[in-house]
Amino acid sequence: MKKRKYEKVIEVKLKTNGSERVLKGPEGVKFSVSNIRYVPSDISLLLTNLPKFKGQITFPQPGNNPLVPACVAAYNPDSTVYVHEMDSHDYCAMVDSLGENNNIEFALGSDLQESEGGQMAIFKIALDSDRLLCFDILERLNKILPDGSPVMVLLNKKRQKDFIKKLMKDFGKGQVIARNREAIIFQGVTDKKKDCWSPRTNTVLVDAIGAEISMDTRPGVFSHGRVDSGGLALYETLELAKEESILELGCGAGLVGLLAVSRLQEKQEEYTGRMLLVDSFSRAIDCATSNVEKTGLKNIECLLSDNFETDEKFDVVAGNPPYYANHRIAEYFIETAATVLKKGGRFYLVSKHGDVMEELASEMGFEVKTVHRRKYDVLIATKK
Repeated sequence: MKKRKYEKVIEVKLKTNGSERVLKGPEGVKFSVSNIRYVPSDISLLLTNLPKFKGQITFPQPGNNPLVPACVAAYNPDSTVYVHEMDSHDYCAMVDSLGENNNIEFALGSDLQESEGGQMAIFKIALDSDRLLCFDILERLNKILPDGSPVMVLLNKKRQKDFIKKLMKDFGKGQVIARNREAIIFQGVTDKKKDCWSPRTNTVLVDAIGAEISMDTRPGVFSHGRVDSGGLALYETLELAKEESILELGCGAGLVGLLAVSRLQEKQEEYTGRMLLVDSFSRAIDCATSNVEKTGLKNIECLLSDNFETDEKFDVVAGNPPYYANHRIAEYFIETAATVLKKGGRFYLVSKHGDVMEELASEMGFEVKTVHRRKYDVLIATKK
């Protein structure tokens, strides 16, 4: 086999933790990257097939994976790399990692927006990617990019069954241009005749104990198109007086908070307190805001935040953390509740690991107990 010759070394600006490494790039190029620990084989495959492109190169929802945008920006110094995130935590992390690159721009919001000039897109579909959200993003690219714009998709091989037919159907000139044991690279071009994007809003009628609401969700929002039983368990356990202030962390589309206030109305009690619904996912906050407006409920505010901080004190804090983060987000919820609750205030947290949550809350100075509902553990913690 003919030995590959590298003619050019490109330095990549990347603010992460780790040692300096030299990575293979496209033919004739290698990347010198400081502060990087590990490069998965699918990313290595993409790096060796990076395009030369003049114009805007869009990365939709890269999910706090800064290496490829950084290499693309270094390889295409006269182009603009546009990183679009839906999650504010990932957005802040990407800005922190890539902000020193002059040709990288960042955006945070529910949907990719149109912009002028020549464009292409690079999109990664991982093993754990949300199928419907990925469909949404792929269709959005066909809608907003100029007709005939190149689209590269790095697709985990175990997800080929979910996506390859979709890719071949939606994009023109579709073909697989590279592969290894973990992933393939699909390449095609946008085709305006195949534009079929819609917001995919799904309206859910929630008939809970003591309250009924109609709730809109969109792909990527937690529990899209269905009623989460953990959220119902949290709502059914939570007690809220009409004058009490409440903070809901990880609110999603607003299920728990909206039900709690609706229950008061069903009892002919007007809610006079203050409710703050917080989530890091922009599309969730957009849905929650829309749902508050649709219900007509008062004294409810929605806030997009990746790291909530305030001097305000609340009577009640509630949270339904995701389970994929190895209790990291649940621990963050507990720490936040310990900071923002009034003395004697109550904290409600739903999980399937009540013993772990009790231990964490006890270490933070809470008086705790756990009730079991709908096959979930709901922590009720009182601030001493």
